[in-house]
Amino acid sequence: MELTSNLSYLVKNMNLKDTKTNLYRLIKVISVVLIASAIGLEIANIYGLITNSRMPSFLNPVFWIERFAIVIHLVEAIIAAYYAGAIKQMPIKYGIYTFFVGTVGLLELLENIQRLDERESDITRQIIH
Repeated sequence: MELTSNLSYLVKNMNLKDTKTNLYRLIKVISVVLIASAIGLEIANIYGLITNSRMPSFLNPVFWIERFAIVIHLVEAIIAAYYAGAIKQMPIKYGIYTFFVGTVGLLELLENIQRLDERESDITRQIIH
């Protein structure tokens, strides 16, 4: 009975914004670690090719996955860098940030652009009235 009341209290007082923020933080940390690891793995593979010492063949699927992830993150970084000026951010800085954190960086950028648009709409309404 007490456990049920404690759980219902937690659910009632749970703030979705805090949950989203904590989830974004977790995804950012995991993403940075995985992308940095992918870059390191690719560097090790290139070094192996240069020195004629091949990586084990069972890692081939891992290489394809990490290359796909790096390309996707690179595309996200280019998109973020392109739109970073809309929120008065340095494009290269925001592009690098988005490259490492991935989709979360793009979602944050879109939220910031949306907030800016809402503020501009509010200001326009105030001027008109």
